[in-house]
This record gives sequence, C-alpha cells and structure tokens, in this order.
Amino acid sequence: KFGPGLSCYEELNRKMDGLMELAMEDKESLFREIEEAQKEQEYCYNWWLRHEYSHLYVGEKHISILYYRNGYSGGIREWMEPMPMIFDRETGELLLMDDLFTVERKYYMKRLTGAIYKYCERMGYDWWNEPFDNNVLAKNLGELGCYLTPDGLAL
Repeated sequence: KFGPGLSCYEELNRKMDGLMELAMEDKESLFREIEEAQKEQEYCYNWWLRHEYSHLYVGEKHISILYYRNGYSGGIREWMEPMPMIFDRETGELLLMDDLFTVERKYYMKRLTGAIYKYCERMGYDWWNEPFDNNVLAKNLGELGCYLTPDGLAL
C-alpha cells in the first residue's frame, strides 16, 4: 500500500485493493479448476498461479507499476499476463497510452513500432518481419501496453 507521503495515496490504495480482490478471485477459480481436473483424473500436480508486481516507479508526474499474473496449468509453458498501470501522481487517476503522448495514436504507434522493428532487426530477430508488416504491435498494445522507468517508456 502507498503511504500518506503521496497526495493521492487513498485513491492508489483503492486500486491496489482491487488488485487484491482479483487475486482472491483467481485463487478461488484456480482451486475450482484443480478440483474439476482431479475429478476427471487429469494431471494437475504442478499447477500454480501468482500475482506479482515489478518496476515500481514514482516520478514527478506519474507513478507506474508493472503488475502481472502468471501461472502454469499444464502444457509446455507457463503463461503470463502483464497488466501495466500508470497513474497521475496528483489525482491517482489511471492513465492510458493516449494520455502520455501529445500526438494522435497513429503517429506515436508508428514511431514505437518502427523503433522496435529496428531493434529486432539489429538483434537478428528476422521472424518479426511479417507481424510488423501487419501492424500487430499496435493492435496488441491495447489502451496501455507500457510502463515507465527512470530511463523512459518500456513496452
């Protein structure tokens, strides 16, 4: 929880309480799934689910957290669902990507996509060519596909 050193700490703590509620709902849901799988004699010994955060950044105008859910419920790999959040430091209001830029979405997304494409190309990730041609990054970032760090924006 955030302390009274931030003027918006009560609003931020309400948001954190909402994340705790989500974690408790996931907990109940996971146990129901395991119970059902065991009834059908499916293997579910190593199933797990975790709610965590990293990259907490408190800047002059924004507070940013990379919150994520991850787990394993059978199969080859674990899964992860990032839920980045950026708040206005004065009001505690949750911001969207459009709130961070002074230009229209189509312009900043074009620039972000180009920068990532160049990075991937420099690193030898030639398998990105097709997805970037179809503007997949812009489609998948949604309303907030980033978080803030002391160095800038992270996607």
